[in-house]
Amino acid sequence: MFETEGADEAVLATSRRETQAMRRLGEHPHLVTIRDAGEDDGRPYIASAYMPGGDVESLLHGTTDGRLPVDRAIEIAIDVCRALEHAHSCGVVHRDLKPANVWLAEDGHARLGDFGL
Repeated sequence: MFETEGADEAVLATSRRETQAMRRLGEHPHLVTIRDAGEDDGRPYIASAYMPGGDVESLLHGTTDGRLPVDRAIEIAIDVCRALEHAHSCGVVHRDLKPANVWLAEDGHARLGDFGL
């Protein structure tokens, strides 16, 4: 989500594009679900589903060596690839792929969010 306090029109336009892209993607098991999006008093917002597992960046910081077991890393990578495959089939390119934008759902599956367009 963008912080919009004092944001210029370029930042606001980027936020609007991200909202439109996420709406085009619809529901997918490996994308963070968008519950609501819009503007309130000229300030854009995106409300997404709660991801109780946190993000992968935090998961990595919680390890002693900054690494995940290979099997877990592969599971997450497969989920992210499925999300990207869906996004690309909808004509959307994720331009900010990083561990902080990969979230873990309650069932442990990875979900891609924050399509920083």
